[in-house]
Amino acid sequence: ATSESTADAGATGTAAVVLPGETPTPEEATATEVVEPTATATTGPTPVIIYTSRLPDQHSPQIYAMGTDGSNVVQIADASGHSWRPQVSPDGTLLFFSSVAGGQHTQHDVAGGGFSGSGNHDVYVANLTGTSLADLNNANLTNVTAGQTSWDNAWAWTPDGTRITFTSDRTGNWEIFTMLPDGSDIVQITNTESNEGWPVWTPDGAHLIYSSDETGDSEIYMVNADGTDVRRLTDRPGYEDLFPEVSPDGTLILFSSQVTSVSEGDIYVMDLDGNNLTRLTSTAALNNIPSWCPGQDQIVFSSDRSGNEDVWIMNSDGSGQVRLTENPGEDTTPTCMYLQFPEP
Repeated sequence: ATSESTADAGATGTAAVVLPGETPTPEEATATEVVEPTATATTGPTPVIIYTSRLPDQHSPQIYAMGTDGSNVVQIADASGHSWRPQVSPDGTLLFFSSVAGGQHTQHDVAGGGFSGSGNHDVYVANLTGTSLADLNNANLTNVTAGQTSWDNAWAWTPDGTRITFTSDRTGNWEIFTMLPDGSDIVQITNTESNEGWPVWTPDGAHLIYSSDETGDSEIYMVNADGTDVRRLTDRPGYEDLFPEVSPDGTLILFSSQVTSVSEGDIYVMDLDGNNLTRLTSTAALNNIPSWCPGQDQIVFSSDRSGNEDVWIMNSDGSGQVRLTENPGEDTTPTCMYLQFPEP
């Protein structure tokens, strides 16, 4: 598993190796180049990136939002511990994230709901308020898993926005659950001898995509919504395939494939059935936690290729990689989405 405070690889350069069965990575910006984004006019819903950010002198990252060109950065939530994986509900009204209360955890090496970590990690839900990105904020921040002394990490909304999908070690190993936004009606989806994490849904709600260490390495799996018909989609010994994300049209899966011994990894995309594997990044760094933008033409992700972890954006074919943040601390777990602000 990777770290909430990601290892500072700091290396630059390219690695043009194409593994068997892969499609070669497209051309991309050099590892140290920062390409100035070009602002484009938009109408209707506002494209927004939600992420966590921590300054070097801070212990705990907090929740921020910004435009897809890196502009209009605003803090939208504040919790006492390590905030992680903010996600806005499909209707734009609710925000959840996970956080560790200060002093209540003994390790930082859990990768957002992964296969290690100890202490009390909880899921927080808030109502979003504001009429623009500049005044986006939260109200009624509530810890909805406060009754559990386990590591509970929310990762995705169900497509209809009615339930939160999360990972918890409350049964002894990592399993996947869903619950209502108030923390009630908890339903366990997986129940195995292995560890499961980072669950996301296909847009039709028919299948859950997740990572599991059943084979010894983390691989990407698919299961029906009712927990039946488990299928393994990747088979990459020696690699940790993590953080899957299904495209808005339901045909593609993004994920990060990592070599943990050197704290490096790249972003890949494949068909929903696991075919046509294509590498989108190729740097001697940790490229991590990818997320589709709603139009499916861009992808946001985190990368430490500049020496510390920042938020980057690229075209869906891997071209045009642009660094959006230049924080000397860490910026991570970005999610790209539309927000429909109410009329002022």
